[in-house]
Amino acid sequence: MSCEINLICPGFVTLETLIEILSKEWEGVETTLPGVLEYQISQLNHNLRIYELVPSKDVLAEYLNNDYFPEEIATKITKDYRFFCVVYNDLELAKDVLHTLLEKLVLVGKTVWFESDFGWFVEARKLLHELQSNDNFNWLTEDIPANLQ
Repeated sequence: MSCEINLICPGFVTLETLIEILSKEWEGVETTLPGVLEYQISQLNHNLRIYELVPSKDVLAEYLNNDYFPEEIATKITKDYRFFCVVYNDLELAKDVLHTLLEKLVLVGKTVWFESDFGWFVEARKLLHELQSNDNFNWLTEDIPANLQ
């Protein structure tokens, strides 16, 4: 079963940026589906792929109307940020790959956001700290831990 999360990054972060970060630690392959460039990582029967997601107007409206974000942050995210979808079939592989990405992305000087299947919106710095300090961390739940809110 595949799951997905989104990374919401400042506009200057491109898929090529993410591929450059990942390729230093992960063996992956770039593939092009009709009109979509992806980066795929496979280990045994576990797979992860990442691609840029261009949100529809309806999705952007959801961000603008979300209670989690103050209006000025929601407006900035919908105008100045890029959305990347990470599809995976193994939580541990996804956690390891995200750890690699987030270690570099938190250094860009602007906030990076993580969004789960269950509607979590978490700053990347907080998520990275949780990945580093809690081996049992699992975002596949509706309940956001208090330290990530």
